[in-house]
Amino acid sequence: MSTSTQAVAVPTQHTTAKKIVKMRPGPVRNGRNLCVHRWLKQFKDTTNGTMTEFKVYYESLTKEQREAYNKEAAGLVARNAWNKDAFNGPML
Repeated sequence: MSTSTQAVAVPTQHTTAKKIVKMRPGPVRNGRNLCVHRWLKQFKDTTNGTMTEFKVYYESLTKEQREAYNKEAAGLVARNAWNKDAFNGPML
């Protein structure tokens, strides 16, 4: 009886520190970006403003709240009123 040894590949894990990425609104004028602008303004003193923090916040909004942001953003674009004043509005 012969025994043979086989090499087995063992996956290794690379431990890298997660990069903290600040949330920045994109150029698209939509409800999500309107929400980003207002979230950053309102919570700038209580949060680091990271993408992860915003994702948690945005996913906690109800469907109705997201639709309200989309509707408001569309109205701002239609009236050509997408500007810094619009970002001072209330959180929905």
